Amino acid sequence: MRYNTGMRIFLPLAASCGLLFSGCSGTPIRHQPETLSLLVATDLHMLTPEYMGGSSFSSMLAKSDMKLSEYADVLTDALIEQAGKERPDALILTGDLTFNGEKKSHELLAEKLKQLTDQGIKVLVLPGNHDIDNPNAADWSGDKAVKAEAITPEEFRSIYQEDGYADALYTDPSSLSYVSSLSDTCWILMLDSCEYEKNTIMSYSGGRIREDTLNWLKPILEEAMKNGITVLSAMHHSLTDLVPSSDAYQIENAEEVQKLFARYQVHVNFCGHTHFQAYRSIEVSGTEETDLMTGSLDVYQHLYAEVRLTTGESLEYHARPLDVQAYAEAHHLTDPFFRDFDASSSKVFRTRIVQRMTDLFADTGLDEAAQKELLSLFAEEGEYLFAGKMGTFRSMFEGSEEEALVKSLPWKDQTMFLDNLKDYPDDMRDITISLNPQ
Repeated sequence: MRYNTGMRIFLPLAASCGLLFSGCSGTPIRHQPETLSLLVATDLHMLTPEYMGGSSFSSMLAKSDMKLSEYADVLTDALIEQAGKERPDALILTGDLTFNGEKKSHELLAEKLKQLTDQGIKVLVLPGNHDIDNPNAADWSGDKAVKAEAITPEEFRSIYQEDGYADALYTDPSSLSYVSSLSDTCWILMLDSCEYEKNTIMSYSGGRIREDTLNWLKPILEEAMKNGITVLSAMHHSLTDLVPSSDAYQIENAEEVQKLFARYQVHVNFCGHTHFQAYRSIEVSGTEETDLMTGSLDVYQHLYAEVRLTTGESLEYHARPLDVQAYAEAHHLTDPFFRDFDASSSKVFRTRIVQRMTDLFADTGLDEAAQKELLSLFAEEGEYLFAGKMGTFRSMFEGSEEEALVKSLPWKDQTMFLDNLKDYPDDMRDITISLNPQ
């Protein structure tokens, strides 16, 4: 599938080197390091408020996952205000911008992001598996959900023209991928990993980087390497198997992309999709590659990431909870939910886990009280996992009565608790990564 956008695409290597740089052969050019700041957020799942409020919406929320969908627009506003205060070199949003790809939600988000672009703050967006040709786009404002208008890939590019596409260095004619310049010495590959052409009666959640996109990308990476450009990557899905229990969140051709990134010294990939906070580093052909997966903005603790990088040297990544309480107070929000936003959001997160997992321990032979205790513990562990703070849960759990209860369960039930303790480090919010190509 090719999109005829009339926008600039990759020039032949010889011509582009002559236009953009001096000397495209021989020893790579060495630049003085530059320091840049970025904000990264993902999985906003914003739904236009006009599609909320009906009994159908309430029923849907009662059966939904842990997203705080009913306040996603407020969370988005709080993020935009935070970006306006911090004035990063770019705000990067790695997909699932909308709840289920509703056209009105996309248009509202683009309108909100204009507040930043009007201030001269660069905004870079990517689609997620929820965002394009989604058959589940719906209006929940009445007693029954009504099908809402979704958008095509071409419409996505048009709606977010000022959020990455208009000033892209290069745009991929075979997908919604593009390359953006963060500075004279740093580029970011904004890679469309979504397979929306596979959507049927449900949206397809898997991902891959298309072969045509990889072929488009290779000469760009060659150019960047020869000219001493630090290259970062962003996509909706993960580059590595960040979720050991499932490969559904990783791009399907991960090994091929990992080898390409190793060849051209792409050390960092920003991603989302799973909704929880984590990172993972792997070594490929002597090159360290790190996935930085930021937690979903509308899942407790509502994280975004502050990134400070020095080109050619290092990148510091810190996930932070969005201060929604301060935003609500500053804007005089009267909804009782905001009286203690952190406690209210935590309660929603844990309640929705329990609602979805009510019968999880039904076959253990334990009485109802013990099953409720295990469900509560499962929800608590989930909260710390999604927040990237497994060390805090681990310190509370080890040696406790709850640990003894878990270890009395059949092994398959124990693993639901113990695998997360085994697979994830104490802190998944803060990391410093070398960008030195040596």
